[in-house]
Amino acid sequence: VGAGVWMLRARQGGATSYAPVIVRGDDTVPGTALVVVPALTWRAYGAGDCDRDGQGDSWYGHPRDPVVPRRCAYRTAGERPGLPHAFARFAPFQSWLDDHPHPVRYLSDVELAALTGAELRRYPLIVFPGHVEYYEQRLYGKLLRYRDGGGRLLFLSGNSFYGTVAVRGNRIVRL
Repeated sequence: VGAGVWMLRARQGGATSYAPVIVRGDDTVPGTALVVVPALTWRAYGAGDCDRDGQGDSWYGHPRDPVVPRRCAYRTAGERPGLPHAFARFAPFQSWLDDHPHPVRYLSDVELAALTGAELRRYPLIVFPGHVEYYEQRLYGKLLRYRDGGGRLLFLSGNSFYGTVAVRGNRIVRL
């Protein structure tokens, strides 16, 4: 299995659940770029009901209580085979990268936010191939400092860095 985002798929009746698996890849090659998997935004649009409260686990489904579980399979109903809609914006870049190999390391947006400034500076480029709508405030500040220090940011999808969230244990809270 090569570096990238892989999906585990499970079917039960007419419903299909997906769980992304990030295979990070080797970052020892000089010039390795970071590719950011927008896990926080993917969680915002989940339709599963992992806490079994009768509501889909999306803060769009219950905006008065904008909290979703951090770890939960993504559930869809009646979708065609392949990647769920939430992942569709990421797939074209992954396909391009499969055809044009470059040294990359994959991280989720939560993992990226945990890196220090010195760790970020090891990478000449950070690529956001998918819809990175939601983010932790600490990540935004780190990316500004990275960019101001000469780092390059590449956004391949619109509406990036629209709203802040907080990761609190196994929960994501929209702020």
